[in-house]
Amino acid sequence: MAKRLLLLCCILIPTMLLAKPVNFRFRHLSVENGLASNSVRAITQDHSGFLWIGTDEGLNRYDGTTIKTYTISPEGPGKFISALHATDKELWIGTDEGI
Repeated sequence: MAKRLLLLCCILIPTMLLAKPVNFRFRHLSVENGLASNSVRAITQDHSGFLWIGTDEGLNRYDGTTIKTYTISPEGPGKFISALHATDKELWIGTDEGI
């Protein structure tokens, strides 16, 4: 039994060492790219694939290439976006004072 386990380890360990790592493309977004603020408080993705980013200065929609910003109205509910939730047809936005 011990010989079989040793043989199995000798076969599996070199195989795992030769496995190619997956390369992920990661892009940093900031105010230089069009983000409303660097203070991100919430992120969600909707059914269309848009990435919604809630910041201290408003809501941002990222489509993979460009950022569209929706600013918070001074008379609106809340000072910053604290939570986001996407359903099939709606985007729920939570602020520091409510939904």
